[in-house]
Amino acid sequence: MKINFKKALSITLFLGLLAWVSFYIKNNWADFRTIEGINWSYLLILMVLAIIYIVVQGLVLKIIVKPFGVTLKFFEWLGIAILTLLGNYIFPFSGFGFRAAYLKKAHGFNYTSFVGSLAAVYVIEFFVFTLSGLIGLWYWYETTGFFDSKLLTLFIVVFAVCLLLLCFSPQMPDTKNKFLSQLKQTLQSFYLVKTNTQLMRQLLIIVILEVLISSAIFFCAYRALHFSVSYFSAMVTNALSLYALLIRITPASFGFYEGSIVYTTKLINLTVANGLLVAMVTRLVSMIWVLALGPVFSFILIGRPAKLLR
Repeated sequence: MKINFKKALSITLFLGLLAWVSFYIKNNWADFRTIEGINWSYLLILMVLAIIYIVVQGLVLKIIVKPFGVTLKFFEWLGIAILTLLGNYIFPFSGFGFRAAYLKKAHGFNYTSFVGSLAAVYVIEFFVFTLSGLIGLWYWYETTGFFDSKLLTLFIVVFAVCLLLLCFSPQMPDTKNKFLSQLKQTLQSFYLVKTNTQLMRQLLIIVILEVLISSAIFFCAYRALHFSVSYFSAMVTNALSLYALLIRITPASFGFYEGSIVYTTKLINLTVANGLLVAMVTRLVSMIWVLALGPVFSFILIGRPAKLLR
C-alpha cells in the first residue's frame, strides 16, 4: 500500500501536538479553571463577530475574482468561505483545494489565476495585519516602555517585503519551460489584481475591516476569560496568529496557531494556560458556525440547486 508521506507527517505532528496539549491541560488543570467563570455576554459578542468575520472573508473572495470575469452569487461566495474553513479543519490546504476546484468547475476559473489572486489577497492581508501589529507594539512601548525585539524585527521584515511586492512588478520573459510559464501566468494574475486601482481600494477597505473584526475577536476572548487586555494588545496577537495560519502543516494550523497566541499572551504577563484558553475560545466560536453551516452549503454548492444559485 502506497503511503502519502506528507499526510502521514501531518497526522503524526497533529497527534503529537494534541497529546502535548492534552497532557499540559491535565497537569495544569488549576490554571484552566478560569473557563468555568466565562463571561457569557462577551461570548455572545464573539459568536456574532465570528460569523461577521466569515462573511467578510467571503466578500474578499467575491471581489478578488471579479476582474477575471467571475461573478459569484451570495450563496457561492459565503458558502465557499465556510467550506474553505471546514476543509482546512479536516486537512491542510484541502479547503483551498475545494475553492480552486469549485471555481474551475463552476466558472472556468483556471488554477494559475486562482493562485495569483490568492497571492494578491495574502500580500494585502499581511501588509494590513502587520501594520496593525506594529501599531499594537507602538502602544505597548508608549504605555509600558516594553517592546519585544524579535516580534518587532519580524513585523518590520514582513511589512517591508509586502510593501516591496505592492510597489514593484518585475516581469518574466516568455519561456517554453512549463513551470516558468505557469509561474509567469500566476504573476500576471497577481499584477492584474495589483494594478486595478478600484479593486485595490475595495480590498484595502475590506481587509482593514477584517483586521478590526479579528482583533475585536481576540479582545473579546481575553475579556470573556476576565483577562484585562487592551484592544491594541489584541491587535498584536491577531497579527501573529495570521502568520501561524499560513503554516498549514497540521489541520487548521493546530499547534502553530496556539503557539502564536501563547507567545504574545506571555508578553503581556499572562500564562501559557491563559494563552491556550484564548486559542480554544477563538477556535470554538469559529468551529460552531463552520460545523453548523458547512453541511448546508455543501448541499447548496455540491448539489447546486438552481434556484439558490440564480
